[in-house]
Amino acid sequence: MSKFKLVSTCLVAASVLAAAAAARNNLASSRHPFRLAGNGDAGPSDSRRASVSKILSADVNSAGQPIVFPNKSGHVDVSIFEIPPGVALPAHLHPFPRMGYVLSGTLRVRNLESGNAETYGEGQFVLESVNQWHEGDNPGKTPLRLLVIDLAEKGAKTTILR
Repeated sequence: MSKFKLVSTCLVAASVLAAAAAARNNLASSRHPFRLAGNGDAGPSDSRRASVSKILSADVNSAGQPIVFPNKSGHVDVSIFEIPPGVALPAHLHPFPRMGYVLSGTLRVRNLESGNAETYGEGQFVLESVNQWHEGDNPGKTPLRLLVIDLAEKGAKTTILR
């Protein structure tokens, strides 16, 4: 797969998943209407509309690092993490880009190298740091459901534990 095709596929997959989750949760954000073509009967005056809600547009991740893509064959993994209240993930790092979308609950991420901590709630998108040690936990009172998208070189580990 060419680098361009990998990047395009990954961006489309991330956009579709994020937009679907946003639509499912009826998130308020800037909306861009598009006319839908009818079945041939309605024509251009059809008032049915679809909308796209941009959730995130960024050139850097949560640590301020530029977003870059691998030059080798890539692989995309999409997972849902379910983390009970009060549960913490061990210190770890990601050698490749990882994105998360909070479906429900609260996620707190602490960058162990900078000392910075960020808290993300329902409907927020997380661009995790690359090659920096960090840990995450659910400080809330309800379960955390996190849609996670990993973009990595084919066959590579996406998470390394300390």
